[in-house]
Amino acid sequence: MVGPFEGALSGPSRVSLGQVAQRLASERLAGTPPLILAQLRASSLPVPVDGMFITNEELLLDFRNANGADYRLLGLSDSIGGSPYLLSAAGSVMLHDAEDNHLRYVNSSLDAFLFFVKRWDSFVSLDAVDEDAGMRLGRKLKKELRKLDGSAFVDEDSWWACIFEEVEYGILGPA
Repeated sequence: MVGPFEGALSGPSRVSLGQVAQRLASERLAGTPPLILAQLRASSLPVPVDGMFITNEELLLDFRNANGADYRLLGLSDSIGGSPYLLSAAGSVMLHDAEDNHLRYVNSSLDAFLFFVKRWDSFVSLDAVDEDAGMRLGRKLKKELRKLDGSAFVDEDSWWACIFEEVEYGILGPA
C-alpha cells in the first residue's frame, strides 16, 4: 500500500497549497469560514516544504480535537510522523505535539503562517551558502518575519522561536 506522502519529498515537482485546496471534497469544506477558504485557495505555497510543511487532500481542513478544543488540520510539520499544524476557530495556527499533548504557538493567523512557510522555503532552498552566511541570512529573515507577526517570537517555546534558535546555531538553514 502506498501512503499519501510516498515519494512526496523526493520528486522535483510540487503542487501549490491552493491546488490542494481546490481539490477538496465539498463535505471537507463545510463550516470553513469563507476568508480561510479563500486564503487557502489563493495560496501559491509549494507543498511539500522539505522539513517544514506537508499536506494533501486527506489532511487539509480535517477536523481535529486537541486539549479539548476543536481545530482544522492544515498539514503536518514534516512527514507521516510529523506534528500537525492546527487552525483554531480564532484563526491562529498551533502545532500539536502528540507525545506530551502540548500545543505550541506558531502564528497569529493563517495568512502569517503561509507567508512564514513560503519565506522559509525560499531560505532553505538557497544554493551555495556557507554556514556563516546561512546564519546571517537567517537572522535577517527572522527580523523580517518578526515585523509581520511579532507574536510568533514572543515566547521562547513558540515554534518559530525554536526554529530560528536552531538557525542561529547553524543546525538549520540552507542546504
